[in-house]
Amino acid sequence: MQQRLGQSEREIKKKLDPVRAAFRELIQRPGDNHFWEITRKDANSFKDWLVERVSAGDLSASTANKKLMHIRKIFNKLIDVDYRDHKNPFNSLSLPETKSKAASFTSEWIKHKVIASGVLDGVNAELSAMIWTCHGLVPV
Repeated sequence: MQQRLGQSEREIKKKLDPVRAAFRELIQRPGDNHFWEITRKDANSFKDWLVERVSAGDLSASTANKKLMHIRKIFNKLIDVDYRDHKNPFNSLSLPETKSKAASFTSEWIKHKVIASGVLDGVNAELSAMIWTCHGLVPV
């Protein structure tokens, strides 16, 4: 695998693997169509299959949307390169996502588990001040 813009083989592989996996899933679906024969109906069928996987808990909506995005990008690139007057059947297809808020530590937890336990005793003053300030605490 050749180097791209200073990226290592590992970085390139990490970037391309999800794209390859998404496209592999698309071509393994029923309907042995040639690339240029894939229609909006086929794209919606693939999306419906992703929705089923999300509903079954096999996949998150975010991951399903990334798969659709990767396929959309492949289509866009091939349409650009081949100069075909072809519309991307995956344009504007996505699943609704719910934003989940990451659990945060409460100020009480910080006071009792981190500060009271002496974990910060060896930390420099600037870092200690940042931890105190981020949690609206006042040092005692």
